[in-house]
Amino acid sequence: VIFSFGSQESDADSATPSMKQVLAVSCNPFTYLQRAKTIGETGAGVQAAQSASDWIFSIRNALRVGGRQGAEFAVTLATIEVVVQVLTITGVGNKFAYMIETLAKDICLFGAAVGGGCAYYIGLDGFFVALLLTAVCCAILGMGMPTTAAYVLLAILGGPVLIQLVGPELTHVYGAEWAKEFVAAKGDRVAAHMFIFYFAILSAITPPVAIASLVAAKLAGASYFKTSMMSLRFAIVGFIVPFLFMFDPALLTFGHPLRVALSASMTLLGFIAFSAGTQGWLLGRLYKYERLLLFVCFITFILFVIFFSFTMLMAGLVCGGIPLFRQIRDKRRA
Repeated sequence: VIFSFGSQESDADSATPSMKQVLAVSCNPFTYLQRAKTIGETGAGVQAAQSASDWIFSIRNALRVGGRQGAEFAVTLATIEVVVQVLTITGVGNKFAYMIETLAKDICLFGAAVGGGCAYYIGLDGFFVALLLTAVCCAILGMGMPTTAAYVLLAILGGPVLIQLVGPELTHVYGAEWAKEFVAAKGDRVAAHMFIFYFAILSAITPPVAIASLVAAKLAGASYFKTSMMSLRFAIVGFIVPFLFMFDPALLTFGHPLRVALSASMTLLGFIAFSAGTQGWLLGRLYKYERLLLFVCFITFILFVIFFSFTMLMAGLVCGGIPLFRQIRDKRRA
């Protein structure tokens, strides 16, 4: 039909453009284009055949690219699975719980203070060291695994250790009566498992595996390393939040409603200050000293959430208010 249609000039002229388009796309657009090139035909039929052939080429290219990327992804997953199986078979994962419990001690720069803690409050608390080690273990054991599987594995290995450490730490901070009620409400279990769950999710973007970043880089055709670094940059707040609600369970709604609202709002303001300082932009472009003030604001707000010190709150409001006031003033003048 394609070769006979339009072979005579009178037949081609008598056919309507809509019929030519139907013939061009319903039979074989490549043959139609070849015939049209031979006889020098132009018009709606040729355009329709060209569009149909471009569409077929795009599908072929998509299948080719998808197959290649799928093969590369499968090889990467196979390599990751070897690492996961090595950790599982050798029993290295079971050693992490013992390691965390053994190393969860105060690290002081100027020695220990009388009654516990570090002299001049300079050092790392043992509870924070345990949380940091747990986060590192979550990133290692959770690499290349789905979120659910990573959480189950990490909850079995690291959950009991964290639950044992939460109660005594919060007793030291909030008092024995509050900690007793907190433990009775199973808040220690909620906090420990939420901490593990957060890092089980974040293990998907944590190098060196960063399975979610790998998939995103393949889909976007971007560099894997750059995608992984950018995902870490965007999700850096997620690495801080678990530490906060371990020291301040009000962020998990354990506590008085006013305390919960205050802790949540100050945490939000602190992260806004951190994001603005990192990007160099609040209501407008920030000066270097303003970015530094916003970082100080972030730190003081975080310390307020942990220690509930109104001195830290006032310092954070002042440091964050200076660049905000300057930008509001400049916008009004403009």
